[in-house]
Amino acid sequence: MQVTETDIKKAMYILSALPTRDPIDRNLIQIVYLKALEGVTIHSLEIATNNFNSGHSHVDHTFMPSQAELRKECDLVQRKFAEERARKLDPHRQRCENEQQRLRHEATKTPEARARVAAMLARFNQSHDEAKASERQSGITETPDQVRDRLIGQIGETAFNNIPDLPVRDTFKQVGAVR
Repeated sequence: MQVTETDIKKAMYILSALPTRDPIDRNLIQIVYLKALEGVTIHSLEIATNNFNSGHSHVDHTFMPSQAELRKECDLVQRKFAEERARKLDPHRQRCENEQQRLRHEATKTPEARARVAAMLARFNQSHDEAKASERQSGITETPDQVRDRLIGQIGETAFNNIPDLPVRDTFKQVGAVR
């Protein structure tokens, strides 16, 4: 969607909070900005305006951007968006990037790093097994059958049988699925 005069007025209003270099003739400035922003999308103009106000633009000053600076910021936003979209739409490129990322990750796996991870895993497994053994010795851990029998003893079998089951989610019946 192309930028309209209303969009320019909105952006100019938001950017008017920034200090300016010279006194402004609003009508002339709007015409010049409208000409400079031909072919720019509303989305990129909004993001560029937000970038200027939040200080995330690629311009080093803190006053209102010139027409060319605003256009460059809009072009940069549009370029990033187009590149991201092209990358997502090209499955071959996506596979290549994933493979490159995997190879970079694999390159970091030196024998020393693998040994460190194996030692950490062994220590974790040992401490986990020791904790489970101490729970079993102290009688803390109960099996599901033991829990059921204990509850039946506390509240009675009739009351236990009247406890409703938790609903089971059917993963095939989700929002938007054909019914």
